Amino acid sequence: MRLVLIFAAAMGVSACQSASSIASATGPEWFETRREALAGSDYPDLERVSKQNFEANSLAPWESMQRDLARAQRAMIAETGPVDFVSAEEMRAWAREQQRLVAQGEEPY
Repeated sequence: MRLVLIFAAAMGVSACQSASSIASATGPEWFETRREALAGSDYPDLERVSKQNFEANSLAPWESMQRDLARAQRAMIAETGPVDFVSAEEMRAWAREQQRLVAQGEEPY
């Protein structure tokens, strides 16, 4: 059992060592050139983000959208009025009609 543990530890250490050597290896010249060209062009450096940027990005646009959505929801409810419920027999009749249309090769609805 002890031999198995020693073997497993040795394998783990060698795997870590090979992974670190792969990570620190440099790539071909074209890759390094492209890496340098793209450095800093993707995401902003979070260390350089200032407090000023956070203050400029307020919640005002989101609050405005939330008010617009609430207003649209109230208007929709006011326009539609109460919902008319359909009886079970009316639902079955509608389903039979849709099945008939499909059987004839027509589009339902």
